Amino acid sequence: MRAAIGLFAVVLLLVGAFTYGRVDDAFSGACLRVGLMMALWWFAYPQVKNVPRWLAVTGGILLFVVILRPKLIVLAIPVLIVLWLLRPRVRREDSAERRT
Repeated sequence: MRAAIGLFAVVLLLVGAFTYGRVDDAFSGACLRVGLMMALWWFAYPQVKNVPRWLAVTGGILLFVVILRPKLIVLAIPVLIVLWLLRPRVRREDSAERRT
């Protein structure tokens, strides 16, 4: 999966760089921006795999809400922090027993 993300990032960056000044600026700019974001995702992929699924879903929903209503960021950040602090925790001895 990580190789596909990296390849997609390189292709988008090359397309954006090649079309810069030749085609519509919006297209080349979009390719460059998405390519940069994909490259950042490629770098962070090992850490992103360890993010709990509930946190990723909640973060995505909160991001969508903030995009629609930017003033709600004042509420979205504390909600995410509270959810992170109240997350279910695994005791160390339980996790050791599960491995054996």
